[in-house]
Amino acid sequence: MDSDKLREAKYAMNARMFLLIASIVLIVNSISTTMMDGIKWFNIVGIIEDYDAEHPGEEEAEDTAAVKAAEDAVSGDTDAVEETGNTAAEAADKEEDIAAEETAEADKAEDTTAGETAADAGEESREIDVPALKKDMKTLGISINDLRILGFACIFMVIIRCVAGAAILRFSNRVDKAPFILKTVIGLTAFEAAYVILTFLKRALFLGALIYTVLILVFLYIGAFRMKKLHEADPDRILAVNTQRPAKPQAAPAPKISIRARAMMNKVETDEADAGTDGAAVGEEYPASDAVEEPVNESDDAADAPQNETEHEEDQPE
Repeated sequence: MDSDKLREAKYAMNARMFLLIASIVLIVNSISTTMMDGIKWFNIVGIIEDYDAEHPGEEEAEDTAAVKAAEDAVSGDTDAVEETGNTAAEAADKEEDIAAEETAEADKAEDTTAGETAADAGEESREIDVPALKKDMKTLGISINDLRILGFACIFMVIIRCVAGAAILRFSNRVDKAPFILKTVIGLTAFEAAYVILTFLKRALFLGALIYTVLILVFLYIGAFRMKKLHEADPDRILAVNTQRPAKPQAAPAPKISIRARAMMNKVETDEADAGTDGAAVGEEYPASDAVEEPVNESDDAADAPQNETEHEEDQPE
């Protein structure tokens, strides 16, 4: 009997630990990783938008040049090809002029302060990286709206994971809440599956994130099913592990005495003390005699009778 109770206690403790550890890791990782991913996507969108605002019409010009080159190649018009070449040469010259101007501005900035130089260098490097980034996005078929969708999906998953993790963490020791815990885990699984499918379609799925999601869900399902088993075995059971310390026996509180009753008791005690003091004073004024009286022998012994008669005999006349 004791071994069965010990086995049941270990089973309940393991169920609680599975839910406790998985929920804490879920909350911490969602804030430290998923939220950072969402912020990263929004930062990329902001960089691209700033670059497009600083260089308006550049993308449209590139698309137009590409279309004209394709049309000229199909038609075989040499004049159009030469004109396209001249246009490309002019564009190259303009780019060289722009690069020269930017170099001059960078030189002026270096002469001012080191902080401004670092800022200008950062902007210049950012401008250099953006075209390559945009080309990679075109190659992969990802648009700016896709990046926005990924950012919103990350923030949404942070909220879902934190709410689900907090609920499971709160009821991780409650056997009577086992059906609610299982439903929460199933709902979280549905959201995680949708998020994985979205990131896979947008070519933003990481293998490490997928493994992490699977492990967390496995831990949560193990704890939830163990809690459900305990609930089915004893529907009236509330706690999986009793974490409350046994209450210490407390002494009964002293009866409350009103102020009036307390004053009466003090008065009685004072009167008794005064009475005892008066009795002691009387005893001191009239002390008892310490002399011990000897007993009087009133009985006459037979041996003393003749002697007494002789002694008390009347004198006769001669």
